[in-house]
Amino acid sequence: MPGSMPDELQPQRADTNRSSLLRLTCILGAVFILLAVFGWILTPDAATMDNKPAINTQKSVLQISEYMSSNNAYPDADGNFCDWLELHNTSAEPFALRDYALTDGSNTWMLPDMTLEADGYLVIFCDGEGKKDLHANLRLKAAGGEDISIRSPGGKIVESIHTMTLETNTSAIRGDGVFTAATRYTPGYANTDEGWEAFQSSRTVTQDALL
Repeated sequence: MPGSMPDELQPQRADTNRSSLLRLTCILGAVFILLAVFGWILTPDAATMDNKPAINTQKSVLQISEYMSSNNAYPDADGNFCDWLELHNTSAEPFALRDYALTDGSNTWMLPDMTLEADGYLVIFCDGEGKKDLHANLRLKAAGGEDISIRSPGGKIVESIHTMTLETNTSAIRGDGVFTAATRYTPGYANTDEGWEAFQSSRTVTQDALL
């Protein structure tokens, strides 16, 4: 038939088409691999996405020394279990809390008008309502990743921490520029072996012979 391709050329054309398809497939495969590699390099993993320091401001006399964001172990005076955090007066002098405040960036709670003794501790329950004494209108996220700060009477942030993920009944205790998860929580006491023993002693009830 006029204009038709000779039979001996048809296999060559088929081979050429297969070669072109193979080259295109290889090129697309290489592009996909390169994109995957660059994506892996440029995309931070879960460990590096939230890379804020645990303690952003450390020069304040009044510090957040411990916190528990999933509490089923340390009740308040009414027997309720709330998130809590501990404040520490690190100075050798009494510290007036008046007009200082706690804030998570969205909510602010004024500290009570009281004086914290030298090297003293104060536990604040974070029930999200703040309607009772030493109960703040803040909550702590068990997953962490939030900033809890102390604001001075002049409105300046003098202390700020970035919270970590915590299991239930595990607290974060303050160390040298870091917080460490600990199952030996010590609300109201130093984060030491002596503090742990003192806290345990405070929870022991002495029973008289006469009931």
